[in-house]
Amino acid sequence: MTADAEEEPAPPGRRRLRREFREELREELPEDLPEEPEDEAADEEDRPELAGRVDRQVLSARRRLLIMLLLLTLGSGVLAGTKLAAWWVMIPPSVMLLGYLLLLREAARADAERRDLILSRAAHAARAEARRQEQPPVTQSEAEVITLAVAPEPEPEPEEELYDQYADIKRRAVGD
Repeated sequence: MTADAEEEPAPPGRRRLRREFREELREELPEDLPEEPEDEAADEEDRPELAGRVDRQVLSARRRLLIMLLLLTLGSGVLAGTKLAAWWVMIPPSVMLLGYLLLLREAARADAERRDLILSRAAHAARAEARRQEQPPVTQSEAEVITLAVAPEPEPEPEEELYDQYADIKRRAVGD
């Protein structure tokens, strides 16, 4: 082991990477946006500006991987076609490409569901705000105070004397 290997820090954890990514995004976003809460579980849906940027980055990463797998599959096909490699060299990249296409299909469905959820939440919030604005505020004079009659407590029943079956026996043998 060399001295260079000992000085290298351990790879950063996921939370640290997320925090660094958020800090980079904050630097890129305009200054008039409100600060993001420090809660690690905060959704990006709360801040559409951040969600849009993250979505674009995710889509570009998906696109890059798809292009890379397409080129890999195409390259293996060319090698197999020119007889520079065996025919079965095409199988692993093709399987990876097909698997990734299935994954992209499911990711597109999840993205569509997430967009629908965001739109329905926004519509619900807009309807709630409209209802709240339509209703006049309740003032103190309009509120009616109702007095409730308190029922008297029932009298406690006299306690029954419990029979103790062992009270009469002074000594007992084992097993009796």
